[in-house]
Amino acid sequence: MYLIEMKKRITALILCAALAFAVCACEITPAQSASGAYGNSSGAAIAENEPFTLSEIGEAVVHTSEQKQFLSMENLYNVSRVADGTKEKSRPLPVKLEWKDNTNKQAVYTRVYVSENADMSDPLTLITMEDKVSVYNLKVGVKYYWKVSAVFKDGSVTESRVAEFTTENECPRNVYVDGSTNWRDLGGWTTKSGKKVRQGLIYRTGRLNTSNIDSSVAEITAEGIKEATLHLKIKTEIDLRGKSESSNITASVLGEDVNYYLCPMNYESDLLSINADMVKKVFGILSDDDNYPVIFHCHIGTDRTGFVAYLINGLLGVSKQDLYKDYLFSNFGNIGSSRSMDDIADRYVASLDDFGGADLSEKIRNYLISVGVTQEQINSVVSILT
Repeated sequence: MYLIEMKKRITALILCAALAFAVCACEITPAQSASGAYGNSSGAAIAENEPFTLSEIGEAVVHTSEQKQFLSMENLYNVSRVADGTKEKSRPLPVKLEWKDNTNKQAVYTRVYVSENADMSDPLTLITMEDKVSVYNLKVGVKYYWKVSAVFKDGSVTESRVAEFTTENECPRNVYVDGSTNWRDLGGWTTKSGKKVRQGLIYRTGRLNTSNIDSSVAEITAEGIKEATLHLKIKTEIDLRGKSESSNITASVLGEDVNYYLCPMNYESDLLSINADMVKKVFGILSDDDNYPVIFHCHIGTDRTGFVAYLINGLLGVSKQDLYKDYLFSNFGNIGSSRSMDDIADRYVASLDDFGGADLSEKIRNYLISVGVTQEQINSVVSILT
């Protein structure tokens, strides 16, 4: 009996020790586990007993080296050194997410979830049969959370832990939409009050369909339409081309669920006076919260589009230097020729400077009121976008 009792006590002690070790093992922090090429966003490797090991990212770079070179220039007239409007260079870099499968099972496919929210609500979802994926068009200066969920041959589903990364905090947030050039978000820029223009609400771009032909042909591809409607969630298209220039379209090529407004603008002479009626119409559309997210464009998304972008972000309090940067970034699009600050100086920059007001924002506000935009509409636009 004594020997039996001793054996029971020894067995119990061994079990307790094993249990204590298991509990400690579960509480090992990522920093205490083996280091390697994969880990969480803090730079520490994830424990090897995790089903998936997610790659370390830290800060995700979204601008190409040439784009970054331009954005760091003190003299913006030097933009032609890196981009002259004759090649497609406007796309951002993707954020590359990779993972290692530690399950020793073969996944049929893997879902990748990317969210701005720690609880992974409202995620962007991608499906892949590989152990990596490239994610385009994330917002700038934003912390993202991500995880993977694999479906295996036996029907089982296994999820990873949630990791995080932050995108670089530099504007513009340029966007890749297949079949169209010169896309970017007006959001992300800092205003005079220190606020940021909200991202994901209003985009400028080049045309989506051919111009100046009898029968419209979509240039944006099916994949581009999917990106614009499902990821960017565009609800309204404002077309600044003339009716014949737009190839006489009456609806958005993005689909019947997208509102389409034709607001023909002219790019000759002084844009402020010659386009007064259309400026009033555009800001009326922008004052309605139900229309967002919005895209607006002309033929190449540079001149008339640049004018409207200048009015919007100038009204919101973005600095003139940043307004110039946004305009000149069109040189990275395939727009046919280069642009400089001189191209807009006489067309609207100087004319706006002549309007009364303490700063550019107030001058643009006064201009908008002079063409019939109401104070209520102006306040609505500012409230929606900041």
